[in-house]
Amino acid sequence: MRNLALLLSAFSFLAVASPADAQFRRRNWYRNPGIVGFNSGYGSYGGYSSTPVEGARRGMADVIRARGEAAEAGTRAMNNYEEARSKYIDNKMKFTETYWARKRLGEAELKKDHDRKRAGRDAYRATKGSGFPPRLSPAELDPSTGKIYWPQALMGDRYAELRKELDELFQLGFHTGSLRQYDSQINQISRSMRTELKKHIRNMPTNEYIASRKFLDSLAYEGRYPIG
Repeated sequence: MRNLALLLSAFSFLAVASPADAQFRRRNWYRNPGIVGFNSGYGSYGGYSSTPVEGARRGMADVIRARGEAAEAGTRAMNNYEEARSKYIDNKMKFTETYWARKRLGEAELKKDHDRKRAGRDAYRATKGSGFPPRLSPAELDPSTGKIYWPQALMGDRYAELRKELDELFQLGFHTGSLRQYDSQINQISRSMRTELKKHIRNMPTNEYIASRKFLDSLAYEGRYPIG
């Protein structure tokens, strides 16, 4: 009978303790018994909140903080994108401006070259039929630099000194803007070249001699015309 009484007493204790134990577990569901000895700094001990309210608040704070960090990261990404886009637009505009500037410069140079050659052709046509030898074409005398393009028949060594003197006179004339001051010298040296050319008439094809003679005749008259 005594043993039976002790057994009934133990069951009675368990019946009373079980509801209390269940209530204790419900109150402490948020605790993390796996972390021991960690102090969170908020009045809790053992790595978990001291009350359910504190745990809920800390959880909400974590959510808000995470959202803020995500928003900050998104803002930085957007700023980086806008900066890159702005640089791209600036580079595109600079490229376009450079392209059109070069195009305009090229067109201006082409027009200038075209006008210069047209002026030379017009001057050449104006002298035809005037009784004077025709003016040299732009392919024979550059109207912008005064460079003489000699015929092959006049490129021999026997004409070297005379060619050099005429080249220098034309360069000086075009540099100063007028050949008139050198007209008599140009005429004299051209006659000397014609005399030398005539000495070798028997050793040249007729067409070459005629072409060279006409070239020298026209060259002798260039000093009488305005440059350009």
